Amino acid sequence: MLKVRAKVVFNHLPKLTALMRARAGEAVRKTTEVIQDDSRERMQGPKSGHLYPRPGKWHQASAPGEAPAVDFGFLVESIQVEFPRPLLGVIYTNEDYAALLEYGTGRMAARPYMTPSAIEAWPSFLAAMMDVFGDG
Repeated sequence: MLKVRAKVVFNHLPKLTALMRARAGEAVRKTTEVIQDDSRERMQGPKSGHLYPRPGKWHQASAPGEAPAVDFGFLVESIQVEFPRPLLGVIYTNEDYAALLEYGTGRMAARPYMTPSAIEAWPSFLAAMMDVFGDG
């Protein structure tokens, strides 16, 4: 019977693992911030929904399928990011009506802003991860 022995003279695995975690964490951080910025930008553009009078101005609402239109700016300013762990980025808003706009209701069609941003960011995130793991 043939026996094979291997002796590890230089163990660089901990250093490589730490480097990969750091690079993956940077990709998570960058992608999370890109989604935050893009979600905010989607609300800024021109809209094609109803026109409503406001005191001293008119408000152009979003049409179904468009990102919400900025009226007072509460929603756009409420989009935040957190990094509770090195490989976890969270994009959130604390506005009660945010989910109603993102997903719609029984009486209103969705006005998605975060989901399209996340979908658009996915290819770049995947490419960054493949680069971290040597497949890029």
